[in-house]
Amino acid sequence: MHFESSIISLIRCLQTLILGNVIRALNDVPDSLSIGINLIKCEIAITEQNVIDPAVGTPIVQNLSGSLEYFDNETPAGSLLQGYDQQQSRETDELTTRVEDSLLVAMF
Repeated sequence: MHFESSIISLIRCLQTLILGNVIRALNDVPDSLSIGINLIKCEIAITEQNVIDPAVGTPIVQNLSGSLEYFDNETPAGSLLQGYDQQQSRETDELTTRVEDSLLVAMF
């Protein structure tokens, strides 16, 4: 394979399933610049049941993507991890938080 340019474009995966991964920082050394899962230009993606070490700076981030689904992504201690949408500068909805919000609304 011969590349004439020093810039190599990333492979696009428009429909993605990221399931059951364990992502750790090397030697458990905190790195504020590291990203566990980075979703760029995805049309459809499901990110589910991944365990990401708190030493990873940004656990899950999406940018220039469609409606992505997140469910049951956690730290090794069991704390919920939400994705972060760079385009909208906010945390993304997670299925667990949607269910909790619906239950709170139904109670009142």
